[in-house]
Amino acid sequence: MFSVTVVPNSLSIDSRVPLFVAGKVWLTISHTDFPERDWTDSPLSVIGSMGAAVCDYLAVGTGGMYFFEGPYLVQLTHDPSDDSLVVVSAICDRPSLIGNRESEETVEAQVSVPLRDVIGSYQAALRALEEWASLNGEEDVASVLSQMDRFAEY
Repeated sequence: MFSVTVVPNSLSIDSRVPLFVAGKVWLTISHTDFPERDWTDSPLSVIGSMGAAVCDYLAVGTGGMYFFEGPYLVQLTHDPSDDSLVVVSAICDRPSLIGNRESEETVEAQVSVPLRDVIGSYQAALRALEEWASLNGEEDVASVLSQMDRFAEY
């Protein structure tokens, strides 16, 4: 199971220059909400990062997306047991205070799903943001969203 949640009624413009939209956004990966349910972050940046991760995955077989509040990232990689699946790994990358290591990555959730599930969830989140921008007359937000890849071929 994989999904992206954006809560439109939580969205607000924190800054216009530079444009910064705050709101609730998280992923559900194998029944685990990541970073957690009702996570507050920058949905435009998170969804934009997700689109870039999918582009990278399609081009080179791996991609990474980031949450901007906290040490949270999601990696997309090929499933070695099934080429039709993508492995989605939710990772917490906290600084390590032990030894000489700079960071300590912990995989908090992982699932193998068809790429169309990842892209479909991305597209649904993008549509929710676009609808919010349209309903609230947020032309600057709509302009940023219009530049994000739609992956129409999927």
